[in-house]
Amino acid sequence: MSIVFVVLIFSFIKWRGHELEQQKHILERKVEEQTFELKQKNEELLVKNEELQAINSEKDKFFSIISHDVRGPLSSFLGLTELMAEGLQSFKLSEIQEMAGAMKDSAANLFELLGNLLEWAQMQRGLIAFNPEKLILNDILKESSELFHQSARNKLISIVVDIPDKLVVIADKNMLSSIIRNLTSNAVKFTTKGGKVFISAKTFENNTVEVSVTDTGIGMKKEMVENLFKIDKNISRPGTEGEPSTGLGLLLSRDFVEKQGGCIWAESEVGKGSTFYFTLKST
Repeated sequence: MSIVFVVLIFSFIKWRGHELEQQKHILERKVEEQTFELKQKNEELLVKNEELQAINSEKDKFFSIISHDVRGPLSSFLGLTELMAEGLQSFKLSEIQEMAGAMKDSAANLFELLGNLLEWAQMQRGLIAFNPEKLILNDILKESSELFHQSARNKLISIVVDIPDKLVVIADKNMLSSIIRNLTSNAVKFTTKGGKVFISAKTFENNTVEVSVTDTGIGMKKEMVENLFKIDKNISRPGTEGEPSTGLGLLLSRDFVEKQGGCIWAESEVGKGSTFYFTLKST
């Protein structure tokens, strides 16, 4: 009888131990699942926090441009129109021509800035259509050249193009035009009178085209180069003739290049000029 009792007790202990072991495994699984869920939620919170910080940086950048950079060209334009309205008859023809030229420059700067602002705002809201197609790079360059060629002529800057005539790339036409326009205008802006800007392209075996825009301008320090494409960094500075600059064109160019699966970067040395590179797909 005592043996049976001992056997029963032993069996109960063994059964109870097995049951406790199962409960332990169940609890461990639940803890692992909850830990995994917590980790996922923490990661989601981190992503949302980063997105919120990016949105705040975009908002701050936008309002900074509106409050400072848009007002500058507008104030110049309004000041000149007031001068002309109040004393047009007292001005010599040469003075009127000089003021008209200054008004034209202010209007051109404002037009470029507002165009970039509009494109950037649409890009942030996902409103810009992406339509990649086969394009002849030289044709896009010619179509985009009106704005920066006028600025170059005003500063006696030569623009040298070294791109094969029939070089074909796969890109969105409007985005590519904006990239070329912004990078070349930027090069002209930071090049002194009588300088040069070189636009070239070369192909690689992996169906990639590398486009470069090089200037003989004032160049940049290493710290500025590292912060060029960061929205939360202020890298704006006036051009060599006092032209306004916000850095928005570079941010826009970065977004448009990356949208097309390419890369964009810059190399520069103070006093020796800068080179901006970006890549595109080719056929």
